[in-house]
Amino acid sequence: MAIVFCMLSQEQIEKMRKKLEEEKEYLEGEINKLDKPTFFGNDVDAGDERTDEDQEYQNQMGLEADFKTQLADVNDALERIDKGIYGICEKCGKEIEPEVLETEPESRLCEKCKK
Repeated sequence: MAIVFCMLSQEQIEKMRKKLEEEKEYLEGEINKLDKPTFFGNDVDAGDERTDEDQEYQNQMGLEADFKTQLADVNDALERIDKGIYGICEKCGKEIEPEVLETEPESRLCEKCKK
């Protein structure tokens, strides 16, 4: 098992792991939903309808990109837990406040460095 370099207890870290794994499952599900092509029907004779369909497709692509970015952050946090460096700010090397991790368990930065 990895050595933990921050002040979080093993219980707190496991709580964060569970939270991150749940978020990972959610994001993967949402990405899978968006990966399936949306059927807009065969009626493409109206210009307004086509514009609406294009807009909806662009919205879905944007959501999918956001979800993939969030998933990468979650996977990175899970990797940091496995390496024993979870809860350490990547910028200053100090401990990330537990309150920050509670609201954003994938956080890479402490509150001071986020500003």
